[in-house]
Amino acid sequence: MKERMFHLDFLRSFLIFLIIFGHFIEGYWRSQPGQFLFLKKLWVLIYYFHIPAFAVISGFLSKTENNPEYIKKLFYSLIVPYIIFQILYRILAFSMGFSSEPVIHFFSEPYSHLWYLTALFFWRILLPVFASIRYSFLLALMIGIVSIFAKDAEIYMSLGRTLRFFPYFIFGFILQRHLNLKFQDIQYQILSSLFILSVILISFYFPVNGDEVRVLNQFSANEENPAASIFHQIRIYFFGFGLSISLFILFFRMNIRWNFLSVPGRYSLYPYVLHLAAVLFFLKSRFAYNLKESIGNEVFLSGILLLFSVFLSFIFSSHFIRKVTSILLKPQSDFFERYGAAISISLILFLLIFQNFII
Repeated sequence: MKERMFHLDFLRSFLIFLIIFGHFIEGYWRSQPGQFLFLKKLWVLIYYFHIPAFAVISGFLSKTENNPEYIKKLFYSLIVPYIIFQILYRILAFSMGFSSEPVIHFFSEPYSHLWYLTALFFWRILLPVFASIRYSFLLALMIGIVSIFAKDAEIYMSLGRTLRFFPYFIFGFILQRHLNLKFQDIQYQILSSLFILSVILISFYFPVNGDEVRVLNQFSANEENPAASIFHQIRIYFFGFGLSISLFILFFRMNIRWNFLSVPGRYSLYPYVLHLAAVLFFLKSRFAYNLKESIGNEVFLSGILLLFSVFLSFIFSSHFIRKVTSILLKPQSDFFERYGAAISISLILFLLIFQNFII
């Protein structure tokens, strides 16, 4: 049995903290775009690397399998949970007023963070093909850059993001072959720390660029200035790969067999999928407004939101939550083997009835 790489659990825990934190602070600065400049810069910094690093880890832990049994396993572990939570989150967002009207592409347009489930499914299906290509990373990189010009690609299973983050996944898979690199050497640790510090200083010194936010969040190029959009995508790749590699090196020393800090990373699927419901309820509550008004200072506000994020990551990765939600998020049991297709079809029919009713 392959020995577990515990440093990856610690790194994934750190990334889960930031994913939840990013959704918290995004809710604040998007509600008042003219304010919360610090939170907006912090959001851009986090979005440079949190999902890229996650994709690198996913690629690192992936295998080049493409047999029917493996595809079936991927379907039950990624697509079935996607279908279930896509419906639940769409209904929740509509009922809470985060969506003013039903989305036409209700099923094919993943809600918020759920795109990663479908992307990971397609990445692992494509991996055997790309693993056989000599310059697979360069090919994936070119596809990722070109994908910013795929207009409206997001409504089709988040194709834009799937292609854009694919190079990180391929890079992670290639990284498997270089485990003999001396990541623990002090010079690598120092260089990684200096790079991370430099990116932080650059992110907060320079103003947030409109094209950059567009590429990070809206996933389409600026048609009036395509060259600038390409430049910003290359810059995002530079920071994304640089920060992901730096974090990989820094966390390489943390190969402790077990620690409570590694729990959210070990069971990362649970907090990743479930956390947004808590974030939506929080942002809709009076408490979120009162917190902003009572604190005032953005730095203190971000600190409190980070503590909330860490707390939620441990709650949603706890044994109780895993046990309660495992039938939805880990449907590889005999029950879903027998009834998974029927349940999926029933959910889709319910979705169609719900959408027709509210339209």
